Formats: sequence, structure tokens, C-alpha cells
Amino acid sequence: MTTKVQLSAQARSESNGKAKKIRTAGFIPAVLYGFGKANQNIKVKKHDFEKVDMTKKITTEIPLNFVGEAKAVKELGGTLVKNMDTVEVECLPGDLVSHIDVDISILENFDQFIRLHDLILPQGIVLAQETNEAVVGVAETKIEEEAPKAEAVPAEGQEAGEEENKADSEAKDASEKK
Repeated sequence: MTTKVQLSAQARSESNGKAKKIRTAGFIPAVLYGFGKANQNIKVKKHDFEKVDMTKKITTEIPLNFVGEAKAVKELGGTLVKNMDTVEVECLPGDLVSHIDVDISILENFDQFIRLHDLILPQGIVLAQETNEAVVGVAETKIEEEAPKAEAVPAEGQEAGEEENKADSEAKDASEKK
């Protein structure tokens, strides 16, 4: 993939001999010319211009795009767990891509993972750090069942109704004493 590089340029009215002043202000003086067109004096921000070296490798992060459907999610009811959304890579600026696809359809069981070194990278792109770190996997969904509420167990020799009556009478006695 070829990437076009665009620079923002500003017209300049300074003539020869003023280049030092332009450079001090953080710009690079330039001349735009072409067949059948009049030459035009311009200036480009030095910072922007220096970023456009297409022969030097750069290190950057590229977003991951998860595609497909994991069998462990669809059929086994698991939960997809993404450990990272981007990956750090090294490449020439012209080899940059907008995203890297990660096919999760190979995840058929809970004990499978797609690891960093398993990623299929476009030509010219390499991982900045090759590790065994998991990018994505499927976790088993665990449903917590609510424990049934324990009912009041009557004391030995009493029935359930007698226990409630005893508690009511004790509360009544306490309020009468007041």
C-alpha cells in the first residue's frame, strides 16, 4: 500500500536573502514549479517536513480489527476476551495500514488463544516486540446462582408457628413495660 504524503505550505513573499529568517521561524523555504506554470515561493513547517522520511522505519501502534465469529462464543456460550486493541509495529511509512485483521473464527474451545506471534501481518510490517502474550481468547461464562434463602428453623420441640408467636409476645411485653 502506498501512502501519499501531504504537506501544508504557505505562500511566502520574502525574496532571496530572507531564508535565514524563515528557518528561524521554524519553516523551510521552497519553490514550487511545474511545466507550464509560474514558479511560486512557498514555505513548509520544518516539523512536518522532517516527519516525511519514507526510507526510515517508524514504530507505531496499529488498531486490531476482530473479524469472524468464534465457535466457542456462538455454540458454547463463552465470552470473547480482548486483551489488546492495538499492536506496536515497525515498518516504513509507506507500508502502514489502517488496521490489522484478527480472525477469531479459529477459537473453538475455551482453552484456545490467539497470541501476539500468531497474528498475520501485512508485508513490510513486523512486531516491535515478539512475545507470547494473548491478544484474544474465549472465557467460559459462569452464571452465579442465587442461594435459596434459609427459612427459620423451629427450635427442637416447637412448630414454626409457635416460634413466631413467641417472638410477637416478647415484643409486646417489651412495649408494655415502657
